[in-house]
Amino acid sequence: MNSPWKLTHHEVLEITDLNGTSVTKSQIQGSLNSDTATRIMIFNDDGTGTKVSEYPGNSPLYGNFTWATPDGNKLQIDDNVADSFTVNNNELTFTTSNAEYYQLGTVVKFSVKTFYNKNNI
Repeated sequence: MNSPWKLTHHEVLEITDLNGTSVTKSQIQGSLNSDTATRIMIFNDDGTGTKVSEYPGNSPLYGNFTWATPDGNKLQIDDNVADSFTVNNNELTFTTSNAEYYQLGTVVKFSVKTFYNKNNI
């Protein structure tokens, strides 16, 4: 998949269950995009990969994952399946409809599009 890919940003598409809260799309998106970690995903041809998270001033954290494209349109990373994904030149995006955000102990469900870029590495 033309690795490595660096996370650039998230775009909240829709809140699907407020679960009694008043949280907004912009609040969730702001929270997701305020993370200061550099996040990189490396996809290997054999269906394995490595996640790298580096917070300013700290050593990188590494984690392994497995990946597949079950029907050619979905991207499965470990047990999480994105509804769709695209790879266009230097951009990888995937859309997930079952994302969760925690607001004061309450789970808010939403759909999100996540953007990774090859140019920023």
